[in-house]
Amino acid sequence: MKKALLAATALITLSLATPAVADVIDPLHGTCLVGCVANAGPPPNVSIPNPPTDFGFQASPNQLGPPPGGLTMDFLVPVADGVPGSIAVTGSLGGALSFTANLVSAVPWTTGFLDAYLGITAQPNNTLDAIANSSDGFYVVQGFAGNYSIPQQGTDLTLGTTPLWSIPGGIPSGSSILAFFNNGTDILATANSSVLSVSAVPGPIVGAGLPGLLAALGGMVGLNRFRRRRQLV
Repeated sequence: MKKALLAATALITLSLATPAVADVIDPLHGTCLVGCVANAGPPPNVSIPNPPTDFGFQASPNQLGPPPGGLTMDFLVPVADGVPGSIAVTGSLGGALSFTANLVSAVPWTTGFLDAYLGITAQPNNTLDAIANSSDGFYVVQGFAGNYSIPQQGTDLTLGTTPLWSIPGGIPSGSSILAFFNNGTDILATANSSVLSVSAVPGPIVGAGLPGLLAALGGMVGLNRFRRRRQLV
């Protein structure tokens, strides 16, 4: 009887000592229709060509309305690139609205968590060293992208259910793109592994490559022939 009582007491003590499992808020994930490549790191962000084209964010689990939540997009420009101006973002697919992002502060983000710098509370935490090109910190250019329902991570982008944006003018090389989604209960941040890191190399230009080169050479040959005929006249 004494042994049974001791065992029961130990079980109660163990159950009281075991912390409750907190709810895990799954984050946003940056994605794009063509050209996004996951980097092994460090830091393990997602590379996207410049200018960024047809990019957006999905969630895990999905954040489907009604009501839809508010999506805020942040562009992190390395301090070394100088103080940035506004960034014009064009809605391209999935009902995405065009918007303009503006500089948050002339004081760059150089320490701590991004949500604290912005004066909000969001999960997961975005730390400075988890984002590429962060040695000197970032100027933050932010814009409200609108209210949306965000589908599950991995949803086929060609279905048109994921809002996608483009920046035709491009942004400074080495910049990064992430977002926050306010679903009315929580503010979801972007997973560090899914932050979009803008490549320093411009994306492919229509007409470039071998076909474009051949066309250019053909034009030069034609011009030389025309010049020779004029000289013979």
